[in-house]
Amino acid sequence: MYCENILLKDWVVENPTTNPFTNCRNVTQLGGSDVLWAEFQYRYKNEEIYSPDDFVAAVERCFIQNEYKYTKMLASMGIIYNPLNNYLVNKEGSEVKTLNLSKGKTGTETVTPNLTTTSTPHVTTTTTETPTLKIKETQTPDITETKTFTPSTEDTVVETPTVKTKTTETPRVEKTITTTPADYTDSTSKTTFDNTQDLKAVQSVSRVYDAQHPETTTEVPTSGTNETTNEVVSGNTRTVTSHTGDDETETVTTGTNEKVTEYLSGNTQTIKSQTGSDTVTKTGTESTQYNTTVSDTGTDTLSFNARKDSGYMYRNPQDVVEDERKIANFSLIDVIMIDVEAVTLISVY
Repeated sequence: MYCENILLKDWVVENPTTNPFTNCRNVTQLGGSDVLWAEFQYRYKNEEIYSPDDFVAAVERCFIQNEYKYTKMLASMGIIYNPLNNYLVNKEGSEVKTLNLSKGKTGTETVTPNLTTTSTPHVTTTTTETPTLKIKETQTPDITETKTFTPSTEDTVVETPTVKTKTTETPRVEKTITTTPADYTDSTSKTTFDNTQDLKAVQSVSRVYDAQHPETTTEVPTSGTNETTNEVVSGNTRTVTSHTGDDETETVTTGTNEKVTEYLSGNTQTIKSQTGSDTVTKTGTESTQYNTTVSDTGTDTLSFNARKDSGYMYRNPQDVVEDERKIANFSLIDVIMIDVEAVTLISVY
């Protein structure tokens, strides 16, 4: 049966006890059927219903189709709101970068010099010095110097010894000396005389030293120790040197030396001249041939160790204000009204 389109306010008059939102899925959490129905009538009462007979079913089907969207939007609105949380970035933990790269170079680079350098010196330097300066110096010595030395200094040295030293020696060593003389003979010759006036007979004494008749001296210390003690009694030795008078040296200079320098004529002139030039000539070519490849092998790995980011990320303050205004202006009822209107009413252009 064909059903003619009618305005929403007329449908409400014909169905005064019917609320199309009553049996919609999760309608209580989304604001309640009475609130949604009253708002829908207020906004679209003068718009036509696309299919009056299917109006209630279309409203219920809209909630079924958008259940996930409405649920997530509703959950986001239940979060405790803090504008700065949208830009909060806290960083904890660590980042570990593992480099396992190696660089390899293959191929060859060849430099082929084929140059010939020729230097041809043609510079000649000529130095000419022309001395024309004449100088005449005349020195007339006329100085007489007389020195007279008069010694009148007398030095007197007086030494006053006042140091007294007492030396005490205590001999305490006792010893026994035994000498055993060798056998000897004593003879006087009556026939031999000395060469003196007395003509005395010569007496000779002979002593035999041999293995059988040795002369030995035996020294046997018995007891005791010699002791020597030096004792400073008093005083110090003092030396006094005194000077009297002054030595005098008198130097008398008379006359003057006279030196006369006379420039007669001319100046010394030095002239340097160069002729020719040095020439350096290069012939041939120098070429470099590149045939190398540089490549990286291995891995460059970035790993996170208990990484957690926190803190505030940078954002232009004006952009932050604009974003926060958009969030504050959001209304879930507006979304639901737009979705239900799109599937139940005829759009007016």
